[in-house]
Amino acid sequence: MPEESVSAVDAAAWRRLDPQSVHVGRLTGAIWVAAIGLASLLGFGVTWLIDPPELPIWIVLGATWVLLGLFAWLAWVLPEKRFRYTRYRLDELGLLIHRGRMFHSELGVLRSRIQHSDVSQGPIQRAYGLATLSISTAGSDEGEIGLTGIPIGEARRLRAELTGLVGDDVV
Repeated sequence: MPEESVSAVDAAAWRRLDPQSVHVGRLTGAIWVAAIGLASLLGFGVTWLIDPPELPIWIVLGATWVLLGLFAWLAWVLPEKRFRYTRYRLDELGLLIHRGRMFHSELGVLRSRIQHSDVSQGPIQRAYGLATLSISTAGSDEGEIGLTGIPIGEARRLRAELTGLVGDDVV
């Protein structure tokens, strides 16, 4: 979200994702790029042994490396963009999430529409102390809303405030 579009009075209410979410996103992206690269190279190797194509191997491998390079670049750049252009805030009506710069979206989650909410962590998120808050809503096209890259304590606090359940009542 461009900084100038939020007034100075209103800016204090908006919260950002945790800066560690950039590292988590990049690490996750690197794992995916490595897995895709390994799978494609194994696939090409098996295909070449069974039925060698007419194209020279350097063209196929070159194209593969170019695509893997593009994926690696995206895995490096996108987490930073997601961090810079995602904001959220909790008010008396519910949760409001702003995402994007060029393709901007605003998503409002009314407390009255929330069916259930979950806080989840993968192993990489757990290592960085981050979590994903997932909210299921009733009567909307966006039935499942996720806010990824927030500290685990913040995710639990948001869940408790949105659902009205505090302490041991939270499931």
